[in-house]
Amino acid sequence: MLGELIDLVSGIATGEPGDKAKDLLGRVYEYFLGGFAGSEGKRGGEFYTPRSIVRLMVEMLEPYKGSVYDPCCGSGGMFVQSEKFMESHGGRIGDIAIYGQESNNTTWKLCKMNLAVRGIDADIRWNNEGSFHKDELKDLRFDYILANPPFNISDWGGDRLREDSRWIYGAPPVGNANYGWLQHILWHLAPNGTAGVVLANGSMSSTQSGEDVIRKGMIEADVVDCMVALPGQLFYSTQNTGLPLVPRPQQEPRWQAAGPTRRGAVHRRPQVRDDGGPYTERILRQGHREDREHLSRMARRQRL
Repeated sequence: MLGELIDLVSGIATGEPGDKAKDLLGRVYEYFLGGFAGSEGKRGGEFYTPRSIVRLMVEMLEPYKGSVYDPCCGSGGMFVQSEKFMESHGGRIGDIAIYGQESNNTTWKLCKMNLAVRGIDADIRWNNEGSFHKDELKDLRFDYILANPPFNISDWGGDRLREDSRWIYGAPPVGNANYGWLQHILWHLAPNGTAGVVLANGSMSSTQSGEDVIRKGMIEADVVDCMVALPGQLFYSTQNTGLPLVPRPQQEPRWQAAGPTRRGAVHRRPQVRDDGGPYTERILRQGHREDREHLSRMARRQRL
């Protein structure tokens, strides 16, 4: 049976031009990744983010040219969609440089293979200590960061990082890495960089161990562009997730979630479809400041 499967996959792209052959093989690989993640249940969320969510993030950030980074890159889906976005908008291979890090060796190999079958060059690092404790790319800053870090991890070794220089807005709780990931990502953004990060919904309202103080500091510093509340049942690892977008403090965001004299925006329940939900993407990209029933709601800074 294994031999028949190899023969079947080997013949998928036979006779196709180079780029189309790579795309076909890549789509087959992505299909198998999705199926494997589904069979793994909660563990599947450690290495696979549903394609619709990745595409939504990429369409919102619009990585046309520059560097793209994922500090917990899993199987590399963020990178694949970034390349596809760039090519679909007239860009060229090489217009974006891809960097990533992964702590699970098996997942790192999945990522390398996922990119290789598509002909995507990338600098993907591995060590079993992870981005918090052994940041392989600590001296680099990136134009775009896309990440779906593991939710609510308690054994991240936060007790050994209490005085870390990355904690601009406060040290994250020892028992939860969510705000460690956010601040690690902020640390790695270039002056005009923008990030999209998937987090558990609870991180948007949690008050445990000073998380509310960190969140308040980020909002008052205008580093939060918007938050998107996603429907349930989208991820293998949790029922509900949020999607904050985080621009660099020095940047004047396209539109802002919090400002001293203006209203911000909190977007809720976007229409996430397998084609990426273009209606929602268009609203978030263009930055319409308006209430839309069942889609977006304006909120003052105090409410946030």
